Amino acid sequence: MVIFIVIYASFIQCLIDRYPNYFINKYSFCFSCNQKLKIYDNIPIISYFLLKGRCRNCKTKISKLIIFTEILFSVMYVFITYLKYDITLFFIFSMLYMAAVVDIKTGEIPDLSWIIISILSFQNPKFELIIYILIIGGILSFFKLIGFGDIKLLASLSLHLNFYNFILGLFLSCILALSKAKKGTIKFAPYIGISYFIIFLLQGFQNKMYFPFLNH
Repeated sequence: MVIFIVIYASFIQCLIDRYPNYFINKYSFCFSCNQKLKIYDNIPIISYFLLKGRCRNCKTKISKLIIFTEILFSVMYVFITYLKYDITLFFIFSMLYMAAVVDIKTGEIPDLSWIIISILSFQNPKFELIIYILIIGGILSFFKLIGFGDIKLLASLSLHLNFYNFILGLFLSCILALSKAKKGTIKFAPYIGISYFIIFLLQGFQNKMYFPFLNH
């Protein structure tokens, strides 16, 4: 299963690198020399170390983000399954990761991330908040106080959470963002991702003695 996760991580990183033209090329290639990669140069984790982090053809350094993503996803999968969380949480994590990295790189949030998060709520979607989020968020976005991509991401997350958990996640997101705020536009998706993943982890605990407000 871990092998599948590493391949999946490599695929997600491919989508991140190619955003917004996910399928402009059907094969993997070097972004520096555009040379098509051989199968043996495209093995997750292993190829990176065999090539010593450089393209076989042009010797340009391969982004360390690729190997970071593959290792991180493997660790998170083991962590989530070890704690006996639903595998859905892993895929939510992967979409939050995609949203965060693309937002950092481009200032945009890919629609694919919030669409998948929304679909993953099919078992028990919670619609109580989504209309309010879209209306209030739309107004804030109109006045350029927040990006509408952030609103769509928050709306998709609300389908998984009750009111208390959602507000707690939003509060934590804002605190983290403001603590790192500098002049200019704040890339909000990374803070949303970190905060709501923490909320999902806390929501998984059933110990009402310590987290009673997370079980309402």
